[in-house]
Amino acid sequence: MNSAKEQLEEMGWLEVMLRKHSRENSVAKVVRVEIEPAVAKGENYASIVTRAKVHIVIGSGRRTVKSVIIKRLPEKELYSKFLEEYSLFKTETKMYADVLSEMEYLMLEKGDMDEKLWPEYVGHKAYDTIIFNDLREMNYSVVDRKEMLDEAHGYLAIRSLARFHAMSVIMRIRGIINPTDFAPMFFISNTKATNNLIKGGMKLLARVMKDSWGPEWIDTAERIANAEATCCDKLEELRQVDDQKLNVLNHGDFWTSNILFKYSPCSGHDYPIGIRFVDFQMCHWNSYAFDVIHFLYVSLQYELRLSQYEKLIEAYHESLLFTLKFYDYDSEKIPSLQDVFDELQQKSFYAFICLAAILPVVSTPATNALDLEKLMLDGDDVIGHNPEIYRYDVYKRRMKIELTQFVRDGII
Repeated sequence: MNSAKEQLEEMGWLEVMLRKHSRENSVAKVVRVEIEPAVAKGENYASIVTRAKVHIVIGSGRRTVKSVIIKRLPEKELYSKFLEEYSLFKTETKMYADVLSEMEYLMLEKGDMDEKLWPEYVGHKAYDTIIFNDLREMNYSVVDRKEMLDEAHGYLAIRSLARFHAMSVIMRIRGIINPTDFAPMFFISNTKATNNLIKGGMKLLARVMKDSWGPEWIDTAERIANAEATCCDKLEELRQVDDQKLNVLNHGDFWTSNILFKYSPCSGHDYPIGIRFVDFQMCHWNSYAFDVIHFLYVSLQYELRLSQYEKLIEAYHESLLFTLKFYDYDSEKIPSLQDVFDELQQKSFYAFICLAAILPVVSTPATNALDLEKLMLDGDDVIGHNPEIYRYDVYKRRMKIELTQFVRDGII
């Protein structure tokens, strides 16, 4: 065993080396910056996302290039008003600056050797700009939103979602997360934009279905039209937090374009080995069922969900329990597998909303599926939607299977 003197000498030597390494790799000067769009049209409706290639000189004198993602409020007045009204940018800034950084400390404290589930936070300008590292530099990429997620990607995503949910429970216990700091769930909040998004989507689906899906769908179209009148009341009831059950910090918009995957050079893009989440602007405190339903119905290939629904929920539950136990959480609120199935069933009307109003927007080949500015206007609540998104054959084939089940179960 080393003596105390030898240990001190070792500490001193290591400190010198680490300081030298830090100086040599720190940014000494920015030489120039190249800006380019980071996402394609139709991939992001709520912000301007650019990639900045920053040419820098580091402490050692060497030149290198670092890539970062810059996320800004849209310049259009109604867009900015929309984001400010719903505190979306403020929520995401808090997530990166406070919550996710503390989650990272939690992982270090407990010896969690898994990779973190979010990008490296660089900084922000309150409350209109956020900067984080470019995951593309680490070989992360998104799956084509139109193709949706297959089995390998789906299981990794739902297990990772459970990890995130479990860690948020620990953050709540430690006082890092205060549920009142987060607005209610965006997609079912009783506001002009969300009412127009949800009610307008249902109304337009019913209209297009009645006019062009064939006479056998007229009855279902009328059911949807009738459900539209009371859908916001039903959603308001669903979003009430039940403190007797396990609640978590929901991502709030957990879908294909907000999930990035890393791949092994040996396997191509067939099998992901890493995952990161982005877009934390709609986080909210509520039942885990909302994130799970949103993911299953908006991101997953529907054949996979229909054939492996039980196994997917089992994977979520297994990961949730493992992570809670890893972080020493012991409570009667930990749900059994049957509890999870029951919770999802209780929130099944939200699954219908996902299919009727959200899926057609995010999965369509069209890049003009939704006009966010028009959603903010008074008047006809279908004005912000492109009716063509309800006419695509892929969407129609999927919905015809799904709607039959919803009618059979009495959900609509």
